[in-house]
Amino acid sequence: MRACGAPEYRIISLSVTNRLTKVTERREALYWSELDGDSALGSLRFPLIGWMPGKQERVMTRVTWYALAVLWGGSGTFRAAGDARAQPAQAPGFFMHAPGMRHDYGPVGTGRWDEFFWTFQGERVREWQRGGWWHQDAQFVRITAEEAETLRGIFERSCAALEIRDRAALDGEKLAIERWLAARAQPAPAAEGALGRIVERWRREPQRAWSLQDAAADAGLSYSRFRVKFLADFGTSPYDYLLRLRIELAERWLTSTDEAVKVIAQRCGFGGAEAFVRAFGRVHGQSPGRWRKDQSG
Repeated sequence: MRACGAPEYRIISLSVTNRLTKVTERREALYWSELDGDSALGSLRFPLIGWMPGKQERVMTRVTWYALAVLWGGSGTFRAAGDARAQPAQAPGFFMHAPGMRHDYGPVGTGRWDEFFWTFQGERVREWQRGGWWHQDAQFVRITAEEAETLRGIFERSCAALEIRDRAALDGEKLAIERWLAARAQPAPAAEGALGRIVERWRREPQRAWSLQDAAADAGLSYSRFRVKFLADFGTSPYDYLLRLRIELAERWLTSTDEAVKVIAQRCGFGGAEAFVRAFGRVHGQSPGRWRKDQSG
């Protein structure tokens, strides 16, 4: 695998990668770190993503970050927190990091371990946890070759978007990871599962004229109970959550197209330009037009 189509491997943010894996500059590895302004989707960021072919050292530490790692090739062992023995880990498979998890994984002896990973920051990661999309304990999960190819494609496109600073493309890959996680979500209690399915529909098509009353009915709840539960699970009201999704969609249109503000308002599900400008101003403290000019530098 030649990650990102890059002509050569290079390390970015070496001080961070040293903390992650004690990697040295002699090892061939590719790392990308998201910079300010690389994405309009501020609720999810990539502090670091990387490709490590032939990693030799084992990782034995309590981690302080969120990450999704994929064993693309090779094998080794993986020991989850509390396990007395390490279990075999054979590619392809994935595992997750979360703050406080203790990990012990890597190749055995002269074995090969080819890994790529994303690290995450932002409010959306906490939503993944609340929705049951994120493993709460360290574990290694086998996946099919097709799933591994899907993740590889997301990884390579993420790198390519960072290479050319394509914010719209980068946001698309973030949402692709989110959809992949949602599809593999662990079973959740009925009410939580219902909210998760509703939110996933909103994320796929935030511009649609969604009815909050219908959403409450779909969840089998009264609207008042739906609002209370939604606030407890997602930290915001259903109205404000859907509004934020539409604002994020509008941000992508504003930064990646020359469409007029009134056209973007229609595309993103606002009743009209006036309602869009008011909502955008509450979030950003300025008009969409002014914000667009600031983003373009």
